[in-house]
Amino acid sequence: MFTTRASHAGEVIKIARDLVAVQTSRITLAYENKDLGKLLLPLVEKTIAAEGRALVGAFALSPKGADAAEAAKAMAAQTPQAALRVVAGPPVVAYVRATSSARKTTMVPTLWTSPW
Repeated sequence: MFTTRASHAGEVIKIARDLVAVQTSRITLAYENKDLGKLLLPLVEKTIAAEGRALVGAFALSPKGADAAEAAKAMAAQTPQAALRVVAGPPVVAYVRATSSARKTTMVPTLWTSPW
């Protein structure tokens, strides 16, 4: 686990490089289906590609997290080695609860904006 104090773009780049450094090739992304998530989705895709990898799946989460269980099942079906999360607010809790039962040994780096 690591903590960074950079821009969102800087954090995405750091996470992507760290995943590649530990030989991670199957990466999924859960992103919040609103401004921040939509803004960072292409950045994550571009950054992962620049590191020689590709996302095996990207899944949008509703802002209230109502579809978190469905997204967690869909992501688990991709058998990822790492599941990157770009979320803020209520979807974080719903998604963490949903993925804790679906996840086996998947790393879950997270980039989120704290409401505090």
